[in-house]
Amino acid sequence: LVRSLIFALIPVIVASPHGQVLFLGFACVVFIVLQSRFWPYQSHSHNLADVSICIALLAFDAAAAFYLPADDNWSVIVVFTMSALGLCLVTLFCDLGVVGVREVRR
Repeated sequence: LVRSLIFALIPVIVASPHGQVLFLGFACVVFIVLQSRFWPYQSHSHNLADVSICIALLAFDAAAAFYLPADDNWSVIVVFTMSALGLCLVTLFCDLGVVGVREVRR
């Protein structure tokens, strides 16, 4: 619920499109890290689905950053978003590896 509220309030809080892209990317990274750390659902498939959906949202955010008109902050936004996307993909693969090791041990 908190994640949905933050995502919905981003256009209200931040006026510039560049700031919205940056803030959405930052919020996605924070929630992916929290999801990966606490693993809140009982089912591994639900946790992986939630992380995957947030990573897909971050990928769409990264793609949207390239369609914004260029200004002084454009390169900073692109570097941050691509770095965050790479970090999230590494997190996803680590989560998949942990789940795979747990399944093999059973």
